[in-house]
Amino acid sequence: MKKCNTKWTRTIRRIDELYYLISGMSRIFLFHLALYFLLNYLFGFLFFIFSCTFFPLSK
Repeated sequence: MKKCNTKWTRTIRRIDELYYLISGMSRIFLFHLALYFLLNYLFGFLFFIFSCTFFPLSK
């Protein structure tokens, strides 16, 4: 049983390490991406409100 499963456990461990590495990196990357988009959206929305309130379109 163990003789059969050594190769599988090795590959699973390798995949697990790879997955852990990728998930850690992607988590940080996705967090930064989400933060960037959120800040962009927030500042865009605030600027839109500001421009509509203080500089209304004269049409």
